Amino acid sequence: MKIYISGPVPANRGCYRHPYLLAEARLKLLGHSPFNPCWMNFNDGWNNDDILSICLTALSVSEAIFMLEGWEDSKNAQAEHDYAVKNGKKIFYAGNENDIKRLRKLVDL
Repeated sequence: MKIYISGPVPANRGCYRHPYLLAEARLKLLGHSPFNPCWMNFNDGWNNDDILSICLTALSVSEAIFMLEGWEDSKNAQAEHDYAVKNGKKIFYAGNENDIKRLRKLVDL
């Protein structure tokens, strides 16, 4: 399953990638095809609206979204979550072991 990874990114875009990389590795190990937006490496020439537009495009072709812990504190992650809800995407939460079990079962089908 194609799964978009969503979570908080600090304003300075410093060291935030670790949870994204762990989620990407975990989803791959479970047999899924994750989209990790931290690989896009936006520099200061990109404003927040530009970045959100590109991320929503990636989410639009994904079947599901994987919400990293702390997503509630990020306006972009909230917008991505709202998009997923409105467009009927499957939603999984990193801190929810039942969701991890559901992800395993989806691969076993």
